Amino acid sequence: MGAKIDTQDKEKLPPEGFENLNLGELEENIFSMGDIYWRKISGKNILLFKTGELADIKKIHKMLEKGQQLIIKRLTTCYQSKRLFQAISLLSKESDAREIEIIRLKVLSIFRDLFWIGNGEGEIVELQSFGRRTFFSLPASFDKSLQSVGIDIYNRNHMMAGVGVLLAMVMGYSRFEFLQDFYHSLLLVDYRPSGKAIGFFSVEAMKKEFHHAGSGLKHLGPYPFESIIFEKHSKVEFKEEIQKIFNDPSVLMVIEKHHELMNGLGFNHLHEDVLSDLECILIFVHGLFEVGEMSFKKNDGKMFIKNSLENCKRENELLSLRLKNMLKHILEGLPNIEEESEDLVA
Repeated sequence: MGAKIDTQDKEKLPPEGFENLNLGELEENIFSMGDIYWRKISGKNILLFKTGELADIKKIHKMLEKGQQLIIKRLTTCYQSKRLFQAISLLSKESDAREIEIIRLKVLSIFRDLFWIGNGEGEIVELQSFGRRTFFSLPASFDKSLQSVGIDIYNRNHMMAGVGVLLAMVMGYSRFEFLQDFYHSLLLVDYRPSGKAIGFFSVEAMKKEFHHAGSGLKHLGPYPFESIIFEKHSKVEFKEEIQKIFNDPSVLMVIEKHHELMNGLGFNHLHEDVLSDLECILIFVHGLFEVGEMSFKKNDGKMFIKNSLENCKRENELLSLRLKNMLKHILEGLPNIEEESEDLVA
């Protein structure tokens, strides 16, 4: 554990609007739940990590051990993230089909109340940490390599995976092992077959492709080698040791469809009618979060999913009408489930 911060020392008291960093909470969530600063003796605050960024735990440990004060301008309490984690974690221990469906409905009730109806308070960034705490089990060495070669993609993919796995649950998927495989598949989107990230020019192309189909490859015209890599980066060829962590390695194949479009103008020219529900979910969430610096606001989770479906700027490309109608039908038709239902007490 890091050095204990003595809050009785006036020099260690945080300024108004800030809290002293809770190391245990950060280790639990991995991603910063607010902007983290180093507060110098002079009183100047130096930004270390922004909200939603992967925090360097080792660096923070060392700074605290040296007696340096770290403070956070908190955005979220992680309340919704903890509720989702507590509910879904029951799935890994349950085999009875009836109990599994009860747990699924409980999770959907939590998800619907904030992210569809807008009841209560909560932030989008909570979905990033929720998924990590609930499903993540990639080998530490491989996880480290993903961080080192593409941190923007890494942060984005955790957000994308957290939303994607919940949408899969809305569509009826409830077996923990399958949800974990789908979650891990979403984490590996936009990494090269070897598990490495695509290069600088390809990342720039990816950002252009996010806004307009075809613009990415056009951007790479002067760079033939990068162009080939970009065209083939959705090909699934991860090493055997990575496939071994999957309960069903075939789930990884969903990655190959993340640059398809509903109108058939994607990389492989596949139309909506030949894409599965999971592939449609992947395409939608892949178009929901742009690679690069993400911006979060207080209570931005309110109706986030409903608004994202109803106001999708590239609806004819990224959003399956079939998926949109089914998500709306299921979420608006959910029964009301009491928080303390006997069926859901661990």
